[in-house]
Amino acid sequence: MRPTYLSSPSTKKSYGHNDAQRGGSRTSGLPGEKTFRTFQWSRLSPQLQLHLERLKPGSFLEGATNVIALGKPGVGKSHLAAALGYELILAGHPVLWMPTSNLVQRLLAAKRDLRLPQELTKLDKFACVILDDIGSVQVRRFGIDEIAREGQEVESK
Repeated sequence: MRPTYLSSPSTKKSYGHNDAQRGGSRTSGLPGEKTFRTFQWSRLSPQLQLHLERLKPGSFLEGATNVIALGKPGVGKSHLAAALGYELILAGHPVLWMPTSNLVQRLLAAKRDLRLPQELTKLDKFACVILDDIGSVQVRRFGIDEIAREGQEVESK
């Protein structure tokens, strides 16, 4: 199964919480305070609220459909992505939240140590990988294009 990636171009940093504290069973890295309960829904248009309600059950995971939240800094992209992550965990889906720069470092280290296929297999165990602050990473600069090609090779096996 190929993981779905939710990405948020900018964020305030707050990581490392265990979702078991919230009733989940997996360590996700989701920020504890960013749930739908704590989000200010009045900030969103009714159309966007409806779209988020449709994402909550996680049917988009079946097709490995990527979801990208775009907007100015501070509008709630990271909050909504984390809140959706909690909903997916409650629905029984394994979720991983990670700053994009951390994922890049992790994959580049795996590539350097000749263990990239194993690292990609670890990520493949998650139904959803939420990448936060994706706008801070330059793909070509870090060699991510090569890692993506390797991932496609692993996926096709």
